[in-house]
Formats: sequence, structure tokens, C-alpha cells
Amino acid sequence: MKILLTIAAALAAVTSVSPAAAHDRGPGRWEWQNRPVAGPNKSNLPTRVRVWVADSSTMANCDCPMMRGTATSGSCIEKPPLG
Repeated sequence: MKILLTIAAALAAVTSVSPAAAHDRGPGRWEWQNRPVAGPNKSNLPTRVRVWVADSSTMANCDCPMMRGTATSGSCIEKPPLG
């Protein structure tokens, strides 16, 4: 019995997560999202769940004049020649 308890204690020590790591989310925000409800829903209201959404610092890699800020009016829209 002592061996079983020793193995269980060792397993619990190895697989536990520190409380500091549980709250380390990084930059982001909380957001409410709708979740589907399985089965009948008497209230006909969507289920709202509060989830953490991480901020993404990546931007689109576009190489057009409009994204560079040097665009003139209509320079991004190329019209086919008439005729």
C-alpha cells in the first residue's frame, strides 16, 4: 500500500501545473462568444461564453501603394482599356 501511495504522490508531483503558469496569458482581451446549444433550448437564446483572445501583432504583408500611404486617388484600381 505504501508503494502505491508513493507512486501516486510522485505522479502528482510530476504532472502538476504551477499556479503562476495558469494565469500567464500574455497580451490580449476577454471576449464574449456565442456557442451552439445541443438539444432543445427553451429560452431560444444563444449560450454566451467568455473566452480569452490573444492580441496578434502580425500585419498583412501587402506591397501595394495604398498600404504604403503613397497612393494617389484611384492608383490602385486599374481599369481595362476600352475597345
